[in-house]
Amino acid sequence: MLVLTAPIKTTMPVSILKKAMKLITSPILSNIPSRLLPTIYRHAQLLLYPSFYEGFGLPVAEALLSSTPVITSNNSSLTEAGGPSSIYIDPHSIEEMSHAIRTVLSDSEKAKNMAVQGKKYALEKFDPGRLSNELMDLYTQVSVGIHSN
Repeated sequence: MLVLTAPIKTTMPVSILKKAMKLITSPILSNIPSRLLPTIYRHAQLLLYPSFYEGFGLPVAEALLSSTPVITSNNSSLTEAGGPSSIYIDPHSIEEMSHAIRTVLSDSEKAKNMAVQGKKYALEKFDPGRLSNELMDLYTQVSVGIHSN
């Protein structure tokens, strides 16, 4: 089963949106409550996140933490958020998206490896304790710099 989620407003170019809508036979879910996202991620075979610009890529990190293989754009911060086990595509290329989806869905070993390695990467990269320590170190460095001037 295909489940699509999307914000009501989108920045996707109209030409790509029209092509995609011709292929979609499943309903599109909008404004999903945050509390339901982990369940959706855990039951998904993959996350396709073809963003044209992303500040961080939280859906990518959430999917990885849920052991869901990720296919996302090869731009902005998404390559860092997705890590080495994700598949990266040009968000303007329907062909690249379709090839990546077929690859993940037809190769269960690859999908399993992406899920395991992706979760490992996300746990290391986005560990709350480590991030808190790094943030406190940064605050300390800034504070010392301010007081030494």
